[in-house]
Amino acid sequence: MDYNQITLVRTNELRIRFLNFFKGRDHKIVSSASLVPEDDPTVLFTSAGMGQFKENFMGIKRDLKRAASCQKCLRTGDLENVGRTPAHQTFFEMLGNFSFGDYFKEEAIAWAWEFLTKELNIAKERLAVSVYKEDRIAFSIWEKKIGVPVDKIAKMGEKSNFWPSNAPQEGPNGPCGPCSEIFYDWGEEIGCGKTSCGVDCDCGRFIEVWNLVFTQYNRKDEGVLEPLPRKNIDTGMGLERLASVMQGVRSNFETDLFTPIITEIERHLGPKVKNNSVIRTIADHIRATVFLIGDGILPSNEGRGYVQRMLIRRASRLARQAGSEDIFLHRLVPAVIGVMREPYPDLKNRESLMKEVIQTEEDRFNRTLDEGMRILNEEIAKLKKKNETILPGNIAFRLFDTFGFPVELTTDHLREKGFKVDMNEFNDRLEEQRRISRTGSQMGTTVFAETFAQKICSLNLKSKFLGYETHQAKGKILAIIENAVILDQSPFYGEQGGQIGDTGHLKKEECEYRVYDTKRVDDAIVHLVTPLKGNLKVGDEVSAAIDSARRNSIMRNHTATHLLQAALRQVLGHQVEQSGSLVAEDRLRFDFTHVGKVPQEALEKAEKIVNDEILKNIPLQVHQLPQEEAKRRGAICFFGEKYGDVVRVVEIPGFSQEFCGGTHCRATGDIGFLQIVSESAVASGVRRIEAITGEKAYQHAKENEIALRQIAALLKTSPDKVAESLQRLLQKMKQVERLQQNWNKSADGDFVEAWIKRAEAIGSVHLVARAVEEADPGILRSLWDQIKVKFKRGIAVLWSVKEGKLSLVIGVTHDLVKEGWDASQLIKLLADWIGGSGGGKKDLAQAGGKKPECIEKAIAALKEEITRFKKQ
Repeated sequence: MDYNQITLVRTNELRIRFLNFFKGRDHKIVSSASLVPEDDPTVLFTSAGMGQFKENFMGIKRDLKRAASCQKCLRTGDLENVGRTPAHQTFFEMLGNFSFGDYFKEEAIAWAWEFLTKELNIAKERLAVSVYKEDRIAFSIWEKKIGVPVDKIAKMGEKSNFWPSNAPQEGPNGPCGPCSEIFYDWGEEIGCGKTSCGVDCDCGRFIEVWNLVFTQYNRKDEGVLEPLPRKNIDTGMGLERLASVMQGVRSNFETDLFTPIITEIERHLGPKVKNNSVIRTIADHIRATVFLIGDGILPSNEGRGYVQRMLIRRASRLARQAGSEDIFLHRLVPAVIGVMREPYPDLKNRESLMKEVIQTEEDRFNRTLDEGMRILNEEIAKLKKKNETILPGNIAFRLFDTFGFPVELTTDHLREKGFKVDMNEFNDRLEEQRRISRTGSQMGTTVFAETFAQKICSLNLKSKFLGYETHQAKGKILAIIENAVILDQSPFYGEQGGQIGDTGHLKKEECEYRVYDTKRVDDAIVHLVTPLKGNLKVGDEVSAAIDSARRNSIMRNHTATHLLQAALRQVLGHQVEQSGSLVAEDRLRFDFTHVGKVPQEALEKAEKIVNDEILKNIPLQVHQLPQEEAKRRGAICFFGEKYGDVVRVVEIPGFSQEFCGGTHCRATGDIGFLQIVSESAVASGVRRIEAITGEKAYQHAKENEIALRQIAALLKTSPDKVAESLQRLLQKMKQVERLQQNWNKSADGDFVEAWIKRAEAIGSVHLVARAVEEADPGILRSLWDQIKVKFKRGIAVLWSVKEGKLSLVIGVTHDLVKEGWDASQLIKLLADWIGGSGGGKKDLAQAGGKKPECIEKAIAALKEEITRFKKQ
């Protein structure tokens, strides 16, 4: 084939040239949307360029008439074809230009042809097109305006050349329209060689490069196609396919988008494995994985996270299948970023996260792969013996649920052997599991589901605990299961007896794993790990070191728990028995049997007893004793717990003896001191105390001291007199509350009636003038509301003095208001006397003043005013 007419173009340049071409034709260049569709829960991933323009197509938004983009897309519908064909991928980029009620077929066709033949200089002879068989307009444009020979314009049916496919006959209802596709012809020497070969032949000679969708109809019931008032253009051209054409290679995987990644994969797999479908699939999946993490999608067992996990594990299985003995997918991240960082520079910012996420997932899956494959191959052997070809769905579900095998991996492996899965049964089991989960079945750490613990038990592994004597030791790896490492001996304490598991590191030369938790399963110490660098394997001798500062905090809290139990038994009685506990690095929690709330005095007494024992700095003693002898000595144990014939007893001489396998301080003085921070009910007859020790207790006491000083400052007193000042303040508040309650009583307001009966008569006007203690203006107004109900031809003046300031209200009954009396005028007279100001309405006004001593003169002046008004 002659490529002289094509100048080879890098993919990054193609992307830029496409966008610039349409920018020059008044298109707004819109950045790629995320792979996670925004506000569209109907789809998992963005799968086409038009996704972010849905509201523009529907006419909801009218901010754009023309747009162009290069959109990140992900599709998993043809997963089995990825790597097997030249053009199938999961992650790809879609070039597209769009019109929203603006230009239509003629411009879309002309610009597509211009871009390919003039901008990219592709020979017209290498291009062919298709149209929907009933789209005479598109056919005419291609033939008459573009000049494409009739024999290179194929009329196709609605399955291939209508969007959505088969929409006229099958639906769905809604916007739809015919398509016109542009194909590149690789030449007669490629493909089937038949003279009848055309764009509808699947031999590989013709590849679709660009699809132009003319959204011109609204489909209604019974296949009625109603013309849309606003016709739209939606085009899509796969960047990878265009790159293969412009770089003269027949496979997308041979373009510059993939070759650096494939070179890196080949380096890891070695010279025996060449550029086959396995390598291409790994290259595709690592690209998809990098972009998914870049858009915030991490591996999980649900939704998008499940697809992410499936892609990583699928690539990991293929790598193992190709002969890789080591995990390496995470090492491909720099190659992917190197190819894609020019259009997507933000990828670099997440490189470390990508490597860590992928490596963790690889390592986790790699440990279960051998066991899962063994089970699957055993099941295949059984099927062969029975001359059957369908694997029961419950087996596939077991692999999925127990070993983390995505069902796609199971079907892949079976397909290669000529078998398949009963997916109906698998889906039934999956739905049942989800139903149980929804009804409340929960597991704190899923790796320790019963099946996992049973598996460890079946291995009959034993670990010697060295953590009583040391915080660091050498140990040999006995087993690695998922993210769990089991050593023959270890200083790590596995969570047991209420004491949480240790954290720390496992190291060997250049390898390092972070231990984020430790569990105890039978006699095995199980380290839950996150690989930091390198890859440990069974048989390796590692250096195991716990986080010593954290362990010391845990030991302080554990020894303090023993002291607390003994103290509570002294204070509350020997009926106190432990019913649960948590010994963590930052606190201790002790649950015990006791009826009713523990009085504060009892808590304070128990706390003092504990701190007295801490100050004595008593050295602890540890004994290994026959169980019965330990009990005879008075050692107490946790009710319901099973103990061996020989038990470990931790003794604080003269104070406490308990059965205990946990780690403790050398002496009680190591605790520092203890503070009880809360006491509460857990259940009927069970109380809970939470306490802190050491540095945490000091910090807590210091924070309380600072808070006390701040409160003292607000109360304008010293810290030692805060309680006294608060008591006085609360007494005042209670007095105010009582007064307000009294003032609000209208039905039982005897004092109101008494005031009215004792009103002073000034001619025909009756005056109530009363001082009210500790009353604010709201209370005074409320009192007037009660007075005016029963008051006739009356004026009431009510006042109260607080902190040297006088508040005053004056009310005038409606009958006097009708005669011309005005409270807003009377209040001015009063306000002048009390050194303040006021205002209001004719029936009610209020004022405030700084001369409460002048109130009697003000009332006298008011009486004179009433007399004078009466004579007018």
